[in-house]
Amino acid sequence: MRCGRLATIGLCLGLLAGCPRLPAYVCQDDASCDRDGASGRCLEDGACAYPDGACGSGWVRSPNAADRPGQCEPAPGAESSSTGVATGSDSGSGEDVTEGGSSGPTPTCGSAVAFAVNTAFFGAPEVLEGYPVVVSIASPEIVAAIVAGGMDPWVTDAAGAPLVHELEQLDAALGTLTLWVKLPAYALDEAVPLTLRFGAPPPTGEPTAVWTDRYVGVWHMDDALSGIDGDAVRNSATPSEAGRTVGEMQPEQSVPGVLGGGLAFDGVDDMVTIDAAFVGALDSYSLSMWIRFDGAADAPGDYFQRLNGDYFYPRCWRQAGASVFCQYIVDDVVTGLGSGLEQAPGQLLHLAMVRDADTGAHRLFIDGELVNENSDPVGATLPDEGYPFELGHGELGTLLGMIDEVRVSQAPLPASWVRADYRTQLEPGLAVTDVGAIEPAPCDAE
Repeated sequence: MRCGRLATIGLCLGLLAGCPRLPAYVCQDDASCDRDGASGRCLEDGACAYPDGACGSGWVRSPNAADRPGQCEPAPGAESSSTGVATGSDSGSGEDVTEGGSSGPTPTCGSAVAFAVNTAFFGAPEVLEGYPVVVSIASPEIVAAIVAGGMDPWVTDAAGAPLVHELEQLDAALGTLTLWVKLPAYALDEAVPLTLRFGAPPPTGEPTAVWTDRYVGVWHMDDALSGIDGDAVRNSATPSEAGRTVGEMQPEQSVPGVLGGGLAFDGVDDMVTIDAAFVGALDSYSLSMWIRFDGAADAPGDYFQRLNGDYFYPRCWRQAGASVFCQYIVDDVVTGLGSGLEQAPGQLLHLAMVRDADTGAHRLFIDGELVNENSDPVGATLPDEGYPFELGHGELGTLLGMIDEVRVSQAPLPASWVRADYRTQLEPGLAVTDVGAIEPAPCDAE
């Protein structure tokens, strides 16, 4: 935003203690100071100055100037004292003019903190274009300043342009801030300089823009629960397609997750149903989620089923023998994808299942690494019988465990993207470097 621009004066006045009280008119160039044929001069602080025979410099500030209205102004290029007080004489009075320099105090709008995202931490051999990185900053001082400012924080790139973002968590008690930010263009493995802005109104922009290039569904699973069926489980990519709870899920089942809150399932009758437009319409897809099994070592647990609207498939679950296993159906043929990994009770895993219809590849990833891959007929179709996508439930019943950060893409995301998700979501603080001190932010930052 620009506090020194007419369109946003109202935003700064009364909202931001750091912004000066500006007049009704602020100039942008010399031409914008011309009045009734008199040529004016636009000063650095947005006030106009006009030729005046009484001032020794020949220039006087406009009567409606924000600072020192009607005072003599130094001539262009005139020297100022080391304290910023201009010297000169008023030819009409013979007295020295001791009021202010030409620019006055620099307008500020809120605060800024410089930081960087270390893209080498992604472990990706190629640039991830438009990647929604999680930015996590643990600083009680910064969080307290954001809370005191009373406005949501936002992020700009190195040039000051706002980046689309979604606020995940602002925890004053823990002193932590977590946002999702769509990265600007970057070179492979470079550190991307960014700026956190707060204490000033954020620019307009929908949080959904973080996700919509790549995803049809993003459920953070941190929603408050009421104990009544039908509670909404927010979809950040497509807000009109929220999940709905079943099983009278209680408020205490909103538990700490990988990032912010996760959703705990009771092993009896809980589930989240998602009746979205993408169900039954995906040939290629990527599905990922964090999963934790909390039952007995020899018990099974279902993580999801019916991604494509079929009675069961695709689906993934923990088998009674502790192995994480997935199945899907293509051209009426049921095929398995075993992980070769036994999940112990209490063990948190990142699960991703990716299908590329153009190549016939079906891949299973655990903790960011490819563990199994099948080659299916190219062009094969997935069945759709009109069933909703379900989380935490399947043929074997309801999961006793926790699910967090569920995502569905309409495209086969590359292995490097899946790996970056695992690494950055598990340890988000390691992707953020060079967090600076709180500084005043100039009002001309975009």
